[in-house]
Amino acid sequence: GSFLVLRSQSWKLMADQGQRAAQRAMAQGTAMPQRLPDGTMVPPRYWGITRDQVESLYRCAKADPRWSDNDDVRQFVQKFVHPSTAGTGHGVALHMNRSRPLQVNLMVSHAWSENCGDFFEDFLRKMARLFWTIVSQIAPELCASGRL
Repeated sequence: GSFLVLRSQSWKLMADQGQRAAQRAMAQGTAMPQRLPDGTMVPPRYWGITRDQVESLYRCAKADPRWSDNDDVRQFVQKFVHPSTAGTGHGVALHMNRSRPLQVNLMVSHAWSENCGDFFEDFLRKMARLFWTIVSQIAPELCASGRL
């Protein structure tokens, strides 16, 4: 009952913010919000991913034969992010949470040339389970550049 009402209200707010962000992006020639399968535009503030989801992404990638302990973040994106999100119009976080996008309450950044395993290990060691994060560059940059 009340959860559905709250969800529909927050979904409408998110969709309204996404539509306004899309209008600004079109007018300014900047990156567009990501789009859900139903056409809902989702602005960056809703591109959140939980610590547990990041850990799952990391563990799955490490178990894959394509994984290399020597890969940097750019190589990780090419091997794992591009194939899993190609053609969807959104990044990993929104792909994982498309039925209920998470509002970000912390932003994490990294360098493209940073060792991927080191990044994930540092992130998982230091990140509290309370935070829904947006990992700068892994998903938003791909969408902005048109590579998704």
